[in-house]
Amino acid sequence: MRVLNGDALFVKLYYIPGLLNDESPYRLSPMPGIKKGISGTILVGYNIGIINNINERKIEPAIEVIKYITSRKIQKELALKEIIISGITSLYEEDDVCSKIKYCELYKYPQTIIRPPNVFDSDNYYEKYTNYFFEFLYKNETAQNALKKMEDLTKFYNISLDSNETYLGIIMNISSTCFFILILSSISLMYMKKFKNDFYFLPNSFWYILIFGIEMILTTSFTKVGPITVVKCHLNCLLLTLSYSFIYVPLLYKLIITFPDNNKYSIWDIFVYEGENFKVCNNENNYQV
Repeated sequence: MRVLNGDALFVKLYYIPGLLNDESPYRLSPMPGIKKGISGTILVGYNIGIINNINERKIEPAIEVIKYITSRKIQKELALKEIIISGITSLYEEDDVCSKIKYCELYKYPQTIIRPPNVFDSDNYYEKYTNYFFEFLYKNETAQNALKKMEDLTKFYNISLDSNETYLGIIMNISSTCFFILILSSISLMYMKKFKNDFYFLPNSFWYILIFGIEMILTTSFTKVGPITVVKCHLNCLLLTLSYSFIYVPLLYKLIITFPDNNKYSIWDIFVYEGENFKVCNNENNYQV
């Protein structure tokens, strides 16, 4: 390891108590953050528990063992020997402990985060990360491109209204708003004498319903702006479902009131001798009884 032979300038690793002795040229320090005073230390450790199928006679002894291992007294003894970094951080507030432990201040005020499972469980994450770094070191890759590739391993992009990131969100938002206003203003055409005959196909109230459905489809574009959430996903499905209903109901109404009609392609009226007449569709001009 480079941390042991002194060949590295900076080393990032999981620290084990006692790894750096007094002769080591390295000093342990928090990971630098995006701002001064902010750091990020990944918290890992071992889980201690009792299995489900344990013999009943062993349950109480097992509980006592766990109590013993996690007791303040034992944790203090192990911390003083620098065998562990105790999860009981208040131990490092005690003078008799902190005065005997190297890097006590780091243990006392760690800014810990849980290891991100969606990133570090990936088998090829570390490989890709180091490859991008080596491309910068040895293959003349620019720092900007290398950092962008590293960031893309964990970053989720979305349509943003922030012009510093992209203008796509602003353009999409303005376009959707303009179309929304344009379609809504088309209602006024129904009351213009010049276009009144063009709207006889449906009653005015149904034109309102149809236009309302179209407007609802346009509003689904706003659910795509910003981070995708469960609420936005459900809202998008709800708007689409209702909008198609509003659009097709007026058209279905028109089909119902105009259908059926007698024509050369179908015969509808069937008269039953001394019975009850009924109508049925027959595309071959033959009665169906």
